[in-house]
Amino acid sequence: MFALICSFYSHSLKAEIYRKPLPNVAKTLDPIVFSDVFSSTIINQLYDRLFDIDELNNVKSKLASGWEVNSDGTKYNICLRNDVVFHDGKVLTSDDVAFTLQRLLSKKSVFSSEFSIIKGARAFQSGEQKAVRGIQINSPSCLTIELEKPFPIFINMLAALRTEILPFQFHGRSEEDFFKQPVGTGPFKILKYESTTVRLSWE
Repeated sequence: MFALICSFYSHSLKAEIYRKPLPNVAKTLDPIVFSDVFSSTIINQLYDRLFDIDELNNVKSKLASGWEVNSDGTKYNICLRNDVVFHDGKVLTSDDVAFTLQRLLSKKSVFSSEFSIIKGARAFQSGEQKAVRGIQINSPSCLTIELEKPFPIFINMLAALRTEILPFQFHGRSEEDFFKQPVGTGPFKILKYESTTVRLSWE
């Protein structure tokens, strides 16, 4: 049995603890590789995505403050909210988004083929290019994603599981070390991640 323990404050400002037993261990906290619902349960608490889907199946902004699409549907200009920080206190920037998108195109990502519609993605995946040509950073809070061809549901893909935004280059940590105690922008911060227990704290 695996336990998820969440600490938070109630409306009375009293510290509360929520415990949820999970039938199995969360195998990873890396959004691009998880394949089990137990990992997904925790990942959903730690990280946020650029967009979300509302109860009417419409796309709504989450980390993004808004977006625009050009007339032929191949360029998406996305700007970020200016009030978002990671659990370690560092401000969310477009570098973090670009880094996350490039990880989604890596060989280990189960989403790599879906996101290969981004211009230059295949050259990046083959090693011909070190960066994805279709991901352009315009400012610390805005970037442009260019596609090879129009794909009307691309914005919905940015609201899907596995597209959770991670900090650029793991904020100077190795990938292995980062996922032992990751930081995200989600509602809960991880305090402890062990073989039988994950402890989270409300941020």
